[in-house]
Amino acid sequence: MKDTLDFPFSPFAMFMLFLLVMSNVVATYSQAYEIEIPRNKTLWVYGYLQYLSSFNPLLMDGDHQGWDTYIMYEPMFGTNAANGELINWLGEDIRWANSTTIEVVLRDGIYWVKMTPSGPVYERPITSEDAQYSYLLYGAFDESPDFCDYMASFRDRVGSISNFEIVNDRVFRVHIKPEYANSSVVWRSLTRSFLILPKHVWTEIVANFSNVLLFKNDWMEPAMPTEWKVASGMYLPYYYRNGVPSHTIIKRNENWWGINVFGKEPAPEYIGFITDYGSMLPWECLEMGELDWCRLFIPWLDETMEKNPNIHTYLSNQPYFADDKAKLMVPNHRKWPIGQPWLNKAITSVLNYTTFSELALCGFLKAPSPLLIPADDAVARELLNITIEEKYRVPCDPTGAYGKALLDQYCFVGPDGRWYTDDGPSQDYFALYPDHFTIEDALPDYPGINVPLGPWTLLDWAGWTDVNSIDLIACSAITNALNVDITPLWRMWEVTDIMNENTYDFVHYVMNKGFNSDMYERYTELFTGPAGASRHYGDYRNVQLTALISSLETAPAGSAEQQNIANQIQEIVGSNLPIIPMAGNPEWYIYYDKYWVGWPNQNNPLLPCSAYASSAQDANLHALLLGLRIRTPDLNGDGVVDILDITLAATAFGAVPRDDRWNSIADVNGDRVIDIVDLTTIAIHFGETFQY
Repeated sequence: MKDTLDFPFSPFAMFMLFLLVMSNVVATYSQAYEIEIPRNKTLWVYGYLQYLSSFNPLLMDGDHQGWDTYIMYEPMFGTNAANGELINWLGEDIRWANSTTIEVVLRDGIYWVKMTPSGPVYERPITSEDAQYSYLLYGAFDESPDFCDYMASFRDRVGSISNFEIVNDRVFRVHIKPEYANSSVVWRSLTRSFLILPKHVWTEIVANFSNVLLFKNDWMEPAMPTEWKVASGMYLPYYYRNGVPSHTIIKRNENWWGINVFGKEPAPEYIGFITDYGSMLPWECLEMGELDWCRLFIPWLDETMEKNPNIHTYLSNQPYFADDKAKLMVPNHRKWPIGQPWLNKAITSVLNYTTFSELALCGFLKAPSPLLIPADDAVARELLNITIEEKYRVPCDPTGAYGKALLDQYCFVGPDGRWYTDDGPSQDYFALYPDHFTIEDALPDYPGINVPLGPWTLLDWAGWTDVNSIDLIACSAITNALNVDITPLWRMWEVTDIMNENTYDFVHYVMNKGFNSDMYERYTELFTGPAGASRHYGDYRNVQLTALISSLETAPAGSAEQQNIANQIQEIVGSNLPIIPMAGNPEWYIYYDKYWVGWPNQNNPLLPCSAYASSAQDANLHALLLGLRIRTPDLNGDGVVDILDITLAATAFGAVPRDDRWNSIADVNGDRVIDIVDLTTIAIHFGETFQY
């Protein structure tokens, strides 16, 4: 991450600053935030995409929307990428009625609230018409406005809004074109976390704005009509401040429908999203208890957690973070012999993935998949055949012997000591890549077409210490172990332009489709459509692969046909290795549990939300917030301190965070060890009840 994340103070200065701030923490909050909000009732969040006072859900991936918008409005469903399970939210059920019809049932008792001067009040039920209209605004139908295109693939397969059949207020059916029967794309679009909007409000908003994407939906703006302040979520806008610290505060919706459905409300009364802490650094704020949840890279994480008993990560031991995306070394397949399977496998063999992990100072990396799917992406890995994955896993040989043996089959060492190809590309290559770069014979006195291996560059964004360090180590290994000259080429934002123009040699890139991507979507992004920065990385062309990816979408879910297609796809990707795995890419997620417990971790497998919540992830956000509760002696959160709580603490007695028996909720006083003090505290409160 950015170089500015280095510690600016000595340990002594940090300690003195810690004492100074902690002694004045209450005054700091009341002075900085200008309003009185109790610290023990507030969840403070930092490091997330946040635009103050902007709450337009149509900008879910845009530049003017706050992360808190995803809590104001709610989705039908979502998918927990940690285990692939469906998250039911506004939707009670979704099923295939037949191969061309999906039926959705909304929960009973869900409703909109309107914000009035006296607080949120019941407005009307959430209905199938609201869902249909929301999908219309997101671009799901031929009749959709042209300002949103998030559901373009859904639109291709469904067509007219008339194919979104409203059966009644709680039931709707989506009818799919026959040629797309069993479409996984339509299913995924319906189970993605697209926010549902109140039709009666947004028809009016759209009618009043020539460009509705410029509408901020700012509920704190005095000119905002009360009739437009309608949402369904567990939190609603409350306050924002453009200053230092800059932040938005949202307040719990005391009239939220979920209280009746789930039997409880989210524990924090307020959530504050901090966008600018000035000179303060995130780990300082965590250490001082000013933050509860941070989504940023923190160097020296081992030492930070060792010294601060209330700071934790998703996994308590290395790797500390969930691996939800793939860092890729993308070869430009138009520049032969770059991208050839023998070259890609030779390069892969000398990459030290353990070193990649260690240099990032967090231990995030898990074994990279030769089939280019992160280990923690449960949804995308549903169809992965482990036997095929292992069959094509490239052995690690940092000596270069394995890689050089591969190169020796297709190359020879020329008079200058460099590798040269024995001959040029096949006729199949010329047929697939008529737009290839010029191929010149560098040694005309030798037989064949002799193209040198290198010098090449590895393109990347400048200024990010972990990925730039990976670049240096990768280039050094390739150069030294294989005698192939490759050097880093760091640029700023023009990297995107270079990728779109397809003029690079190799590029270090993160494939980030977000949660909820199945295998069809992941391989579609990697290998189909026009090449560029956003998809089809490297412009790898394989007609058979493209056809298989297309057929995978319409094979019945869970069928032998679907698995057979997936196996063929994996055989092609594994044998050709069109893109080189560089590393896992983690979901940074550090939390402070002095005030709040119930955070997702390996014992509570819900993958946290990224800085770019987007339509694929906000159901995870809702589930995460509903799972939090105040730290009390009621360890299991059932509302009473009883023998079950004592048993939980006794089972973990003597444990510290890195022990297998560690259970953070049993550390009642937060001193990073479960001991007699914790058991005594539970015993003192035995029989007491707690209202969450």
